[in-house]
Amino acid sequence: MTIQQIRLLIFAMIALDVAIIALFFFTPVFDDFKSKLNLGKSNAQATPKITLAIGNQAPLATVFQATGEHTSLALQQALAGKQSAILVFYPMDNTPLCTIQLCALRDNYQAVLASGTAVLGVNPAGLNSHKKFAEQHHYPFPILVDENRQLGKALGIGELFGANDRTVVILDATGKVTWFERGNPSVKSMMAHLPKA
Repeated sequence: MTIQQIRLLIFAMIALDVAIIALFFFTPVFDDFKSKLNLGKSNAQATPKITLAIGNQAPLATVFQATGEHTSLALQQALAGKQSAILVFYPMDNTPLCTIQLCALRDNYQAVLASGTAVLGVNPAGLNSHKKFAEQHHYPFPILVDENRQLGKALGIGELFGANDRTVVILDATGKVTWFERGNPSVKSMMAHLPKA
């Protein structure tokens, strides 16, 4: 084995160690194990973790920065006069799958609106990033700035390296979760779970 091969092996081992440590500390998969080891937050700072479930209540009065007509928007405003809302929690602006997911809703927006449903993109990135993303792809619906993932945490949306676990949630007119699916469900699948007009 040459010196260069040894160096590459050492570098690969260090990179693997860093990746394992990052996965352990920054993904929710190991939360139960970390709590048994008393790692992370102290008991005084611990907050109960909410699991995404049917019936979870969204914080309707919380005001978010948003793209579109209203630069600040509360969920109760978005739901005003609507039977339901589709919330798309997505990881990042301007990434291929996030763009495809939101463009599918853009292309079917009139059909979704006709069902009495609002559409909201939700992501913790800043307003400037959201505006560029929305303008580039002509999204007709607002994208909320979910700073510190407060809405995501309130509903129990998972987190991966500080980003949302890709999840679509449907709320009823009172802000309660009536349906959700992780990943990128089709618009047809979402519409099958909307209230019938």
